[in-house]
Amino acid sequence: MTERLDASMSFGPGDDDVVVDPTMKAFRPRHEGQDVRGLIAAGTTLADLALPLVTLSARQVEANLRTMAQWVAAQGVELQPHGKTTMAPALWRAQLAHGATGITVATPWQLRVAAGAGVTAIQHAGAIVDPAALADLARLLDARPELEVVVWADSVRTVRLLAAGYRAASRPLPVLVECGAPGSRTGARTAATALEVAREIAADARLELRGVAAWEGAVPAAAEPGSGDPVADFCDIVVAVFEEIEQAGLFAAGAVPVITAGGSAHFDVVAARFGPLAAGPAPRARVVLRSGCYVTHDDGYYARRSPLAASGGLEPALHVWAQVVSRPERELVVLDVGRRDVSFDQDLPVLLGLRGADAEQTREAIAGAVVTGLDDQHARVAVPAGSTLAVGDVVRLGISHPCTTFDKWRVIPVVDDALAAVPRLVGAVRTVF
Repeated sequence: MTERLDASMSFGPGDDDVVVDPTMKAFRPRHEGQDVRGLIAAGTTLADLALPLVTLSARQVEANLRTMAQWVAAQGVELQPHGKTTMAPALWRAQLAHGATGITVATPWQLRVAAGAGVTAIQHAGAIVDPAALADLARLLDARPELEVVVWADSVRTVRLLAAGYRAASRPLPVLVECGAPGSRTGARTAATALEVAREIAADARLELRGVAAWEGAVPAAAEPGSGDPVADFCDIVVAVFEEIEQAGLFAAGAVPVITAGGSAHFDVVAARFGPLAAGPAPRARVVLRSGCYVTHDDGYYARRSPLAASGGLEPALHVWAQVVSRPERELVVLDVGRRDVSFDQDLPVLLGLRGADAEQTREAIAGAVVTGLDDQHARVAVPAGSTLAVGDVVRLGISHPCTTFDKWRVIPVVDDALAAVPRLVGAVRTVF
């Protein structure tokens, strides 16, 4: 029998002080005015919550946090997971508690959210060139001496805009040179350009050259199964750029330089290619991965592509619950969940279970059922004529690409185990979008 979780066994400090109001679509009118802590004490179960619904499963989140922490430690690298995946400070705190050395963000606003949530090491994965945003950052760093922020630059012009906008700060701004592959997203396209950017950073007293950054997921063909070689080749180029800058003596003195890459699909290749720089008693670099989707994993894109998926090391922890509201044709079922509730940018959701049913009942209901399309508030599901799915049934769906499910929910209930016969509410996570 699977051990059950109670609230004290959940993955970390959540947002149990959230007071339910009418704008929180996961809850019912009878819950309004109560905090989540009180709902937990009252024994609230999954069936008490409103549909459609997205839940986090505490058991699976905790397992994923442990799995990734152990893998990173075994590789001798660091993890600064991308905060944009969840935009949930409670989950960021859980990741930091499990060994992450910082949080990555993608915009100046996300940076401010992370700093306000108490994160003290923040990597801004990209350039900041807006003068007002740079002035805000300078004021933030002046006011928070314990806070360290590092940003990226991929051109000399970017460096000059960084320096001009940051001039009011009392300490230099750490900057990483960003490398990019032809046809990819941002990043210096050649080693010569990267070295030119590095020299520009090192020559400006308002800035501090702290290392080299890249994102291998933007390499053409990197998203295709079996595309490890282009990613490995790109990582080797990034290492060569790092070594050239190192040999030129451009990295800031007094700190081990950083080399960072590693989305959620190829972090094993990054760790293998960058890892030697961090080996030995006197490491030449801090190797920092930025993978974020591991915390919930999924049943689609990352189930196919994560390096830890094949071994079963990661478990889907973000689930969608929806009700059958119509069966207008023998081979068509309509659910009350749509584009406003669940991700669809990589793959459509998949039917995985039938709430309250045993294995045989579930098989008869969902075998062969396929989501074929989403409207704003409905999902169209093709089913075999013999499927027993009926109006009123509640199904569990798996998602693909967690980032774009999180952004559709202000507050996500946390249940002890979504696979239990009667999942119990054990917490909540607030998102900030």
